[in-house]
Amino acid sequence: MFTDPAVDELWHAGRFREAYEASAAPDDALNDMPFRDRHDTLARSQLWHEHGLVAWYAGRYRESEAALARALEMRRNALGESHADTLASQFRHAAAVGVLDRRGVPLFERAIDALGRAFGSESVEVALARRDFSVCLREFGDLPRARALIDQARPVIEQGLELDHPAAILALIADAQLAELERDDARASHLAQRAVGLGTIAWGAAHPFVATAELVLAVSELRRGDAAAARKRLPDICDNLEDGYGEHPELARALWCRAACAVALKRGLRGAERDILRVVAIYRATGLEERATQAMDAVVAIRWRMNKREP
Repeated sequence: MFTDPAVDELWHAGRFREAYEASAAPDDALNDMPFRDRHDTLARSQLWHEHGLVAWYAGRYRESEAALARALEMRRNALGESHADTLASQFRHAAAVGVLDRRGVPLFERAIDALGRAFGSESVEVALARRDFSVCLREFGDLPRARALIDQARPVIEQGLELDHPAAILALIADAQLAELERDDARASHLAQRAVGLGTIAWGAAHPFVATAELVLAVSELRRGDAAAARKRLPDICDNLEDGYGEHPELARALWCRAACAVALKRGLRGAERDILRVVAIYRATGLEERATQAMDAVVAIRWRMNKREP
């Protein structure tokens, strides 16, 4: 998948932060020099695409957007709009932009249209883009449209690949996370449990994708009033997410859940405050300012509880 064997090995092991650190973007000054031949241009566009991908997984969204925009431009010029490699960069670029703001929505729509013309509207390629577009839309609160997309995508992915294929497991996790936001905890738990089982076989129990599915289970337990069970899960979840991603929004979600458990159990509020302050720092570092503001509100609420308990 990746040109550099070291990056490839780290990425497939779920060590996304380390894969990012091992990846090197091509020298910007050399990209458009006239003596570069077509083969060299394609090789460099592949490196830009790969670097954008690992930057995305490491939560470096601005860097990912810029790298994938470069790859997309180079591939359009060298290969044309409808080439599979161009479409891959177009889709990944939409995903990078879509994490940060709504500019990603029309980019995703255009990417899906282009993939549909190239591969067919019911192809696995289109289904994978719909899966990721669903993730983009759910983060902006458009849950009905996100639900329609993931419901379209999952059957196509599962029929076109195998149920235990990594892409199918990621679709399962995306569906579980959406069900969590829809507050359908029974569905979220059922799907997450399946994803944990399949993901453990595919990647290993300590993989960050498995931890993401485990986090859905912890949130469901917390909502059912079993904060003790949720809190018991969270140390391993947080450790595995940190090992895989580093300071990443998915880790921020886990830390916030751990803080919520402390509040529910009415103990460990100092630790909860530290967790939420870390959440704020992660969201600010990754460009998610609105979420950082929401996290600061949680810090205020925890401090109020701590002060209230003081004699």
